[in-house]
Amino acid sequence: MAELASSLPSKIEDSLEQPPICMIAKQVPLRNIEAFLAIELNKLHDLVNIDDRLNIQGNQISFIASSLLDMFPNENLADFVICFKQGALGQFGDIYRVDGAVICGWMEQYLDKKYQIVETKLKEERKDFEETNPTEADLKLYNERMAKVMESIGYIPKVDDNAKNNEYERFKLTRTWQQPADVIKAKELHIQWIKENFNPITGKKLPEWVEEADWLKLREIGGG
Repeated sequence: MAELASSLPSKIEDSLEQPPICMIAKQVPLRNIEAFLAIELNKLHDLVNIDDRLNIQGNQISFIASSLLDMFPNENLADFVICFKQGALGQFGDIYRVDGAVICGWMEQYLDKKYQIVETKLKEERKDFEETNPTEADLKLYNERMAKVMESIGYIPKVDDNAKNNEYERFKLTRTWQQPADVIKAKELHIQWIKENFNPITGKKLPEWVEEADWLKLREIGGG
């Protein structure tokens, strides 16, 4: 794991060619990828200088790692490592606590930076290509290739038209949640169970803690 981490790019510009999680998961067991993220989350815990009660708790790390992979399948391992380091340095704002919600917020800000770089790079490539005076056939092939590239990384370019721009902004908010409704509902319930059964500061079980399966049954009986 340490060798893998050291081999990853340290700059966004150099990470764009890295394979996304959804492709890696076809070749590597998902538990191995989660283990890698868990190690990086432990490193993040050690990097930030805040009260340990407000830092990532040990019992949260596995859940956060799994959730990040579900939410950001089109990003690559380097994206997470770079994001964690930038977040720990305060590049996404002052650090008062670190938990799953904060890290997700970092990732959204990080991806805004990443896709600005992607957009600039694509525009530069397009300009260089057009200066070669391509034929219509060459242009068609180029557009098809670039469409596949953008699809592979889950990227939709910004446009000046307000309606399309609004569509792009909506896409950014929903891009990572294109999952079946039952899967999303299950994750929401799991998060709600955590909120109702664990102390948000210490991560320890509350006095009224119940098993998740029993908690779900109680919600069904109560119609919640």
